Amino acid sequence: MKKLIEIQELSVGYKERAKENILIGNINLDIYEGETIALLGLNGCGKTTFLKTLIGDHKAICGSIKVGGMDLNNYSAVDLAKWVTSVSTHYQNPGQIRVEELVGYGRYPFTGRLHFLELEDKTQIQKAMNTIGIQHLKDKFIEELSDGERQKVMLACAIAQNTPMLLLDEPSSHLDIRNKVVIMNLIKKLAREDHKSILFSTHDLSLARNVASRIWLVNNGIIVDEATELFFNNKSWKPLLEGVEGELNDWL
Repeated sequence: MKKLIEIQELSVGYKERAKENILIGNINLDIYEGETIALLGLNGCGKTTFLKTLIGDHKAICGSIKVGGMDLNNYSAVDLAKWVTSVSTHYQNPGQIRVEELVGYGRYPFTGRLHFLELEDKTQIQKAMNTIGIQHLKDKFIEELSDGERQKVMLACAIAQNTPMLLLDEPSSHLDIRNKVVIMNLIKKLAREDHKSILFSTHDLSLARNVASRIWLVNNGIIVDEATELFFNNKSWKPLLEGVEGELNDWL
């Protein structure tokens, strides 16, 4: 399998004056083509900081990240956006803009400053909206949408970008149970049929079990990497449920 991301001796967190606050340290992990990886951990453990560090939005304390064999720091923002797409749960109001136009923002790395859409760009935009099932919303303003619909629009924007790697921060948040199933099945399909690598954070163990091929568990400042089947067979999820295992054991 082709290696897309290589992480070596990475530590992520914050620097406060002369003090380093390491949230996750000594990370040595690889992401290969077509993998679906669930990132699990309790609130505040550093999952979002880790994801932001992987795309250069947050500076690493130490270590290296290679994307497509080249050091992350050597990429321009535009060139990196041809390799990796990121979707956050944090909603930023884009103003008076319609759905189809916002999905089209995913083509920015390929269209230049003037954002002139070629046939290929328009094809990717329509394909993304059809894939997510939001074609009927294309003329609506973003402000008119529910939180769940906005989440689906942002996922469509990521798909329109058509990169080998997707980093998704809680992609099923704001979605009802039906749309959670639809979106997570779509993630499996993108990995299986389009060979995209997808790293997504979640608090939902059932989604992780049904979608991911690997689990990355953040616990006590390190990431434990385990195949999904082993993760559940070995009950490696126990740190997430410390103190409530008895109540939730039967759910898993």
